[in-house]
Amino acid sequence: MTESRRRRRAFRGLSVVTWVLLLLLAVLIVYPTVTMLLGAFKDGSPFRPGSKWSLQGFITAYGSPDSLATISGSIVLALITAVLGTGIGFIFAWVSTRTTVPLRRILTPVMVVSVALPSLFNAMGWSVLANENAGLLNELWRQLTGAPDALLNIYSWPGLVLVSLIKPIAISYLLLLGPARSLSRSVEEASVLAGTGHIRTMVAVTAPVLMPTILAVGIINLIIGLEAFDIPALIAIPAGIPLLSTEIFSLISENVIPDYSAASALALGICVIVLVLVWVRWRVMASRSYATVTGKAREQRPWDLGRWSWIFTAMIAVYTLFALILPLAQLVLGSF
Repeated sequence: MTESRRRRRAFRGLSVVTWVLLLLLAVLIVYPTVTMLLGAFKDGSPFRPGSKWSLQGFITAYGSPDSLATISGSIVLALITAVLGTGIGFIFAWVSTRTTVPLRRILTPVMVVSVALPSLFNAMGWSVLANENAGLLNELWRQLTGAPDALLNIYSWPGLVLVSLIKPIAISYLLLLGPARSLSRSVEEASVLAGTGHIRTMVAVTAPVLMPTILAVGIINLIIGLEAFDIPALIAIPAGIPLLSTEIFSLISENVIPDYSAASALALGICVIVLVLVWVRWRVMASRSYATVTGKAREQRPWDLGRWSWIFTAMIAVYTLFALILPLAQLVLGSF
């Protein structure tokens, strides 16, 4: 049987499910990608009759004085949320799998609920809780302390970062929980027996061994941070913080004639950044080799961290309070 005949038979043998998946791939990925590419290099709607090839979209998107602030704002927000979110998520995964911290058992349910809830839940809850003028937290702060200023203005960089961190922490925890649990503890135990403290062992032993996974999760959080729109729409736009996602929205919705070419050019810039991040991760992983040498397995008990247990307990309590309890309480109270 010739090679071409084998290929034709394999093509005819594709199942209905495979054809459906290929159709979904074309509709959900290929069509939007082609539309974005055409829109970036045309002077109007990509499929409008009479539209001409042009670079005006790139000139409008990247040639204005505010372009640098928009791009740098998105990159800074994505970097902050990726680094802090991945780092805190790793710490929580380590606490859950290695220690006797009192609140460690609620970590997984809290993180699952945090991922399941839409980001609008946190954005709406905190936009009311920490409103500078009438937020519940700020009103309580003024009554208790007599201070004229607000405790936290959600419409600011700290407020935007606070709300944007909630989901990356949960995603990082869930993605790192499995690798942290399956990792052999022999090397960690040897480090502790050699006199290294538990915290230093986490930093010097556990983190380097899991570094490929940690880097991959960090890149996922970077991509999520660059593409996020729901939280920036409710917080960054009122705060006057320029971001790529909100700028794309404004180019399409706030003009009498939507500027599809400039919006597509900005979207193409995000895609280029994402591709560069994937390439960087591949280069980093290709340049290093990782190996773990262990001895005979034995039963290993969770570690008692002493005074550090209360610090990690406080971290878990604060995250649960900020991610679930306070926003949920505000939305329930605001419904009546």
